Amino acid sequence: MNMISTLIGAVAMLLFVGAGWIAVSFLKLTGTIETVVRMVLVALGMGLFTGFQLWWTKRQQKAASGAAAGGAAAAGVAPAEDLEPLFRDAEARLAASSLGKDARLGTLPVLILLGETGSAKTSSLLACGAEPELLAGHVMQDGYVVPTRSVNLWFTRAAVALEPGGQMLDDPGRWAAVLRRLQPPAISSVFGKKKTAPRSAIVFFDIEKLMQPGGREAAIHTARRLNARLGEICRALGIQLPVYCLFTRCDRIPFFTDFVANMSDAEAHQVVGSTVPMAFDARVGVYAEDETRRLTGAFEQLFLGLTAHRTIQLGREHDGSKLGNIYEFPREFRKLRQPLVEFLVELCRPSQLQTSPFLRGFYFSGVRPVETREVSRALRQQDSSLFGPNARPIVQESGRTRRIPQWVFLQRLFNEVILADHVAFQTSAKSSGPAPAQRAVFAAAAGLSLLLGTAWTVSYFGNRSLLKDVSAAVTGLGVASPAADGLASRDSLGRIETLRQSLELLSRYSREGAPWRLRWGLYAGDELLPTTRNLYFSRYKQLMFGAIQEGLLSHLRGLPASPGPNDVYGTTYDTLKAYLITTSHPDKSTRMFLSPLLEDRWMARKQVDEDRRSLARRQFDFYSEELKHGNPYSRENDTLAIERARRFLGQFAASERIYRFILAEANRRNPPLNFNKQFPGSAQIILNGNDVQGAFTKQGAAFVEDAIKNYERFFAGEEWVLGPQASAALDRSKVEPELLARYRADLIGNWRDYLKNSTVLRYGSVEDAAKKLNQLAGNQSYLLALFCLASVNTAGATAEEVRQAFQPVQFVTPPACPDQYIAPPNQPYMTGLMSLQAAVEQVSRARDPNDPSVNQTLQEAARAKMAARQVAQNFKIDKEGHVEQMVQKLMEDPITHIEALLGRLGPAQLNGEAKRFCGDFQALVNKYPFNTASKVDASLEEINMIFKPGSGALWVFYDRNLKNALVKQGGQWVPAPGGGPIRLTAQYLRFFNRAAAFSDALYRGGSSQEPHLAYSLRALPSEGVQSLTLRIDGQQLKSSGAGGGQAQFVWPGQNVKEAKLTGSLGGPELGFLSYEGLWAVFRFFGDADRWQAAGAGYNFEWVPRQGQSGQPMTVSGGRPLTVRYFLDMGTAAPIFQKNYLSGFNCVSQAAQ
Repeated sequence: MNMISTLIGAVAMLLFVGAGWIAVSFLKLTGTIETVVRMVLVALGMGLFTGFQLWWTKRQQKAASGAAAGGAAAAGVAPAEDLEPLFRDAEARLAASSLGKDARLGTLPVLILLGETGSAKTSSLLACGAEPELLAGHVMQDGYVVPTRSVNLWFTRAAVALEPGGQMLDDPGRWAAVLRRLQPPAISSVFGKKKTAPRSAIVFFDIEKLMQPGGREAAIHTARRLNARLGEICRALGIQLPVYCLFTRCDRIPFFTDFVANMSDAEAHQVVGSTVPMAFDARVGVYAEDETRRLTGAFEQLFLGLTAHRTIQLGREHDGSKLGNIYEFPREFRKLRQPLVEFLVELCRPSQLQTSPFLRGFYFSGVRPVETREVSRALRQQDSSLFGPNARPIVQESGRTRRIPQWVFLQRLFNEVILADHVAFQTSAKSSGPAPAQRAVFAAAAGLSLLLGTAWTVSYFGNRSLLKDVSAAVTGLGVASPAADGLASRDSLGRIETLRQSLELLSRYSREGAPWRLRWGLYAGDELLPTTRNLYFSRYKQLMFGAIQEGLLSHLRGLPASPGPNDVYGTTYDTLKAYLITTSHPDKSTRMFLSPLLEDRWMARKQVDEDRRSLARRQFDFYSEELKHGNPYSRENDTLAIERARRFLGQFAASERIYRFILAEANRRNPPLNFNKQFPGSAQIILNGNDVQGAFTKQGAAFVEDAIKNYERFFAGEEWVLGPQASAALDRSKVEPELLARYRADLIGNWRDYLKNSTVLRYGSVEDAAKKLNQLAGNQSYLLALFCLASVNTAGATAEEVRQAFQPVQFVTPPACPDQYIAPPNQPYMTGLMSLQAAVEQVSRARDPNDPSVNQTLQEAARAKMAARQVAQNFKIDKEGHVEQMVQKLMEDPITHIEALLGRLGPAQLNGEAKRFCGDFQALVNKYPFNTASKVDASLEEINMIFKPGSGALWVFYDRNLKNALVKQGGQWVPAPGGGPIRLTAQYLRFFNRAAAFSDALYRGGSSQEPHLAYSLRALPSEGVQSLTLRIDGQQLKSSGAGGGQAQFVWPGQNVKEAKLTGSLGGPELGFLSYEGLWAVFRFFGDADRWQAAGAGYNFEWVPRQGQSGQPMTVSGGRPLTVRYFLDMGTAAPIFQKNYLSGFNCVSQAAQ
């Protein structure tokens, strides 16, 4: 039930906070006030949740108490409600005492007296010497102490003694009611410190029960019951409870009376027992052993003390028959050790999971008979006269003795041991955990703190990002620089656009409220807005608007006194209207009117690229909307120029101003239509962001035609533009048809522009085409939505010429199309698009330009195009605007774009694969021998990865992409005849032929799976040389200076990888050239000073050099020593030729 109540409270809290949140939104509060109100609502919700939890807990406790009370009543026990008057009376007496009005059970130290009925709890308390004062309860009856029926409450020595009756231990409801009274007040438990009022328990046990048959087992059972009650106290109060155990009725121990009979009063008042150290680290499992050992030791010390004291008692006793009894008493006492220790061990056995009581001490008390002498004194008999003559004394009787009980070992226990045990009291004053109310409040506070902490963190970083963006936009403004045409440059417009975005965001936050992630008292936008707004509009005027406004005013000032035959009403009217909006009438601004006019006047018939136009249009749109919220510039205007323009316009026919006013009013009442805005996401497929004025929508057309029929209401025109107009009689038969004809022409023109400005975007890839075609062929097709919008807004026109002009869109999508775009007229076309989409999707999965699905897709495209043309056969011809052609083109564009894409599909995919190959190839060609300057040599494994026939990347690329486009003719690779749409570039052909030749040379034309380059060398005559020795990769050629020697070589060598040339000039052998490593022979030939083709091979010449300066070695006559060899490589490419491999530049543009 606790979980259910918590869930109910949490749901209620959320509903309250949510309702309050929504209510605050309707109050239109902003800024700090709104934040504070919402925070107060959250705190109030948390408070209500806490209150509900407290109420529910108390209600459950009362219900449990009631149920227990019913059971108790059935058993003949007083119900829990009877306890309330007792506690109420006790607390009333405490509050009325010198302790003060705040004195109550929850704030005062409490001794809890526990024990079974007959354990002498009440008698021991009365005889303890603490002078207890009864606060509530029933103690005496007919002069005798009676068993406690419910509960007795005492006050003694600044502490309250709470004595529940023995029957209450088995009554959970009444016991719970007692525990509730012991808890500290709810407020202090919530907001107080961890320390509470001290609590201690005194357990009374009749020691006679240990000596009865079966008493040992019964005692352990009683100890466990008492342990359960003690544990409940600990858990209810959240404390570790010190427990003092008092074994009463020790006079039932054999020989006890004889042992204590001769003790003095001082000795009888001493405490007999043991206060044991507090041990909180005892654990279940070893607790019983450790505690038994500890208590046994304490008991043994007590036994030894009694043993030592018996000699004193033996010396005082004169009755010989009692001497043996006195001597034997300590032994009889010791016999109780084991059952007594077992009782104490079970009494305070701790729990591993919850707070537990701990044993602080065990003590003993009993009763001895004491003789007292009674002395009776007779009163004087008196007559009416004090000390009169009739007075005579009464005879004094002799004294008599009688035996009365005296409690022993008890009088100092409470005052000097239990109440003086401050260490134990302080331990019980430390709560191990918060009270339920405190937990609820802490949970609410923690939740609120977490919420606020998270909100403030998010708000801080959000505001910091906002400040950073605005600061970057302001810093990035720089200096405005005009373009070559005198207008703002692309760079300047881009910079002001960045600032505009920041200002637009700040303005929207100011009017609509910042999002909650930026609020919580940290929102900085209100401080940024004025500065950002002023800076933006200052640069906006400098870049664009200043010149535009000057042009508007110049036009008005330059008007002639009367219009000429070529003057147009609309130009001057729009100029005057725009000038008034930008000065004295900013509230009349509409983006539909002002933004296009400002853009037109800004360009001033100049050719402006689309990027700059788009950026400028955003500034004009923003300015047109911001005017509604306040003019950033001066509202003053040139009244003379305005009056001049009004007089000029007043000389035109009245139908002009009537028509303008009707359109303006229609635009005001009907919002414009924008296809891309009305269909979010459509701009990714079909681009049409131009607005159709509200006057030319279906609702706008109805208003305009009705207004024309009642044109008298619009005779004055827009008075704030034209000023007051004098009424004049107009010929309805002429004015009305004229206005209708003009409006219908404008209506047709606007919707023709709508179709003309619509563009089906080209596809970026085959995957993109499949995705977009899936949308265009679906029942939410943007293309059909484009036609439907035009169909709905033109089909309702009353004029036949309007319906005829747009018959093509009305045929493709009948006027009822908003409910369902796909209809019988467009069904064949949509089926063709769907089939085409499926074919394109198959091509996207194949990713192979030579896949048969490409041709299949082209065939589907042809069928879809045929379906589009069949639909177009039903179009009526629009002789002026050719709407039928525009509609047919829009229908065919998704298909023709596919044909164009598939036409370049092969080259595009091939170039993509070639680019990936070049990425792998480039890592190799950066090493020697491909890069002669590199200090890193390529390995054979890397050579194999690229050039190895079959598995090398070069030949894998060929097999996958070039097999049908490139064939080998003789020793050259050439484009395959009829290779399809793929045309290889000349650069790629050169690269591939060189790479293939290198592969053939290394792998013997593909017959070897490892590099195996065979070649032969023949020594040519070398002047001045007597002998030459050439060692290459473990193979050797010796020759004389006359030449003639010849040998076969293979690269790479098996073991030795070197190239060394030595020789003799008539003396010792000299080293001419020396190279080491895998590529030693390539370095040897690469360092040749001369290379020349000769027949079937090549002649190489080397000029050996010497010294650090590298001077050529010379022969007689000072001529340079020249060593010559003839190289024969058979049919292999001359890969040893210098710079042959360094020309390997991978070409990624494989096809065109």
